[in-house]
Amino acid sequence: MMLSKNTVNTILIVCCPFIVLFTLGTWQLFRLNWKNNIIAKMDMPAVKVEGGSIDDFAYRKVVVEGILAGIDLYVFAGMNSYYVLTPMLLSSGQYILVNKGLIDKKQKEVNIKPKKIIINGMLYCDSYKGINKLIKNEAKDDVWPWLDAESISKDMGANFSRCVVWAADKLSDHIAPTTLPKPRNYHMQYMITWYVLALIWLIVCYVKNKSNFAVDPKHHKST
Repeated sequence: MMLSKNTVNTILIVCCPFIVLFTLGTWQLFRLNWKNNIIAKMDMPAVKVEGGSIDDFAYRKVVVEGILAGIDLYVFAGMNSYYVLTPMLLSSGQYILVNKGLIDKKQKEVNIKPKKIIINGMLYCDSYKGINKLIKNEAKDDVWPWLDAESISKDMGANFSRCVVWAADKLSDHIAPTTLPKPRNYHMQYMITWYVLALIWLIVCYVKNKSNFAVDPKHHKST
């Protein structure tokens, strides 16, 4: 039994948009699982980071111990405010940036002395994501346009981890600690939307083209 040419064309017209819509829904399903995993990590108890791969603790509450350097770096945070970043030498010998919080540019600290300290915070390892690679993240007066630990590391000729400790402790009298917000998770709604659109597309195409699905009598073979 052979399908008519019109039937084949109709199937192609129906299948291509359906596959696209279904694929978008499935992609949102993977994104949903990824976001749920991040949120679950952020709610887990704190873990002490002493060595090994720091990336393994991404989005976890962490406790880090080491020597906080005597320099401050600044990243634009909008509305005339800046994140204050300070390099930290961990007890494991690794270097990492600590986000101490928000500050007004006019309130820069001076004569900071290195000190050994224990910091509670959240480990953020995705600062490089969503960065416009066509625009270079270059510092001007120790101020970077956006937070990207890797570009800051290269610019300074240092070997910082690409992760940043988002400090929960108040590390300076005039620096307000900030909480790393949980990522917005609308992927369930997006997934349902794409799957429903795919189903609607099938129904509409069937109703409008059901006559094209008839078997071509010229190619019908009786058994």
